[in-house]
Amino acid sequence: MNIESWIPYEALGTCITAVVTGVAAYLSLRLMRRQIKSSEDAVEQMVEQTKALKENAQRQVQASYLAKQPDVLMLMTPRFDQLYGALPRKGSHDPKDEMFRKVRAYWSLQLEDYRLYLRGFIDDAAFKYFMILRYREHEGNEFENFKKLTAEALEDFKDADFQEFMEYVFKYGNDIDRVMTEAKERRKKHLGTELARILQLD
Repeated sequence: MNIESWIPYEALGTCITAVVTGVAAYLSLRLMRRQIKSSEDAVEQMVEQTKALKENAQRQVQASYLAKQPDVLMLMTPRFDQLYGALPRKGSHDPKDEMFRKVRAYWSLQLEDYRLYLRGFIDDAAFKYFMILRYREHEGNEFENFKKLTAEALEDFKDADFQEFMEYVFKYGNDIDRVMTEAKERRKKHLGTELARILQLD
């Protein structure tokens, strides 16, 4: 058989090889697509699982904060009654340092309230009520040196943020919604936007 007679067979072999190669490439491509699809499904499943875990963690954090709020109020209320009852009133004749001690103790409780509010342990309704009481006391206490002693107490705490907020309360306390808007902004800044969102705080 001469070389010319092999040419048709060689051409046929080339065609068969091309077909086999094409089929192999097609099957390989289909397998690759399946693998990609499986990987995408796995990634999507992981995303869903991560989202579920995150939501569960957020619910646990929120529940933890909510569970502590009643305990905080139960702790603060009797202390407020005691400190409020000890405040100097019109006609008080206690020594100045004793009157300062009583006024400072009263506002020190508000400092605690403020810090707990910033951390999410006092809700808006309770804190709003506290601010109404503090504003009324600041404006309505008839002891002649009450505002002066209050200013000295706020200065003595060495907490510029609290002092600034209380001065805001004293200035705008007749518009309690404005005061609460300011309080919420300070809380969000303290907690961070994400934690504030988790706790469903404005």
